[in-house]
Amino acid sequence: MMDDRQVLADAIQLEAWLMRRDMKYLRNLNRYNNNGQRTEQIYDLYNNPVSYYFQASDDNRIPWPIENVIKSCIDTKVSKMSQVKVRPYFNPVNGLWHTRKVCRIAQQWADQWYQRENIYKSANMAYRDGQIFDMGHVWVDEATRKPMRIMPWEYYIDPAETTFKQYSRCMVKFRQYPLHALKDLFKAKPDSKAAKAYERQPFYRAQDYRIYYHLAEGKRYDIVDGEILKTTTIKFKKPPVATIHYCPPVKGIWTPSLVDDLITLQKELDLVNEKIHDAEENTPANLLLVPTIGGIK
Repeated sequence: MMDDRQVLADAIQLEAWLMRRDMKYLRNLNRYNNNGQRTEQIYDLYNNPVSYYFQASDDNRIPWPIENVIKSCIDTKVSKMSQVKVRPYFNPVNGLWHTRKVCRIAQQWADQWYQRENIYKSANMAYRDGQIFDMGHVWVDEATRKPMRIMPWEYYIDPAETTFKQYSRCMVKFRQYPLHALKDLFKAKPDSKAAKAYERQPFYRAQDYRIYYHLAEGKRYDIVDGEILKTTTIKFKKPPVATIHYCPPVKGIWTPSLVDDLITLQKELDLVNEKIHDAEENTPANLLLVPTIGGIK
């Protein structure tokens, strides 16, 4: 059995193993959102369009023309995929009348649950994450029984365990999480730093909120700002996260995304747009002079 100190140390280790992926996610996010014109941190909750930074000024400078092929391709694929709505189908095998009736009821419940929990929207957004970064995730919180799309940098696993499908633990981590959403955890440990911060100002945010699953021992640890507030028992042995890749990994857990495949083409297009921009900005009149003797109109 792991003690609290070992749980906290392993949570940090899981994050350290996957830290290098954040640089790729940072590049791909900015390529999709603003064609690489500026750097938008992946951990920030706020995002401004690139046009926000191109404001009118007194000089004659004009904005660099943008033609984002990467975003157009991803949006087209997501739009087409959103038209496909897959649902679970309950079909009895050699069933009696009672069995068929139960299946019909189960079918109605599943269809309503998919609509109520916005399963199709969450799946499409996870599919878009796979196009942009390399994989998308939908997490099912066993406490609330609600599926939730989480960002790729919010899910942590052991690469070796995932490669060989031998899971022992995983972790979900949120940054700037509202403290008022964690008030039920503070009842279990009212003397914690996060609970005292909530008493002072209920609208503060936790720096990080981690849900560490020890699948081998059947334990869930809720960690707020480096302090374990609650430990609960779980019965599942596999990570409660569904993952979709842009393409299956050749080895390990890493795979290219659509941004990775198109980034060389996009950079070539950026160079062409930059030359057009320079010609339009620096040339006083885009005019070619030819001698009249040549007979060219």
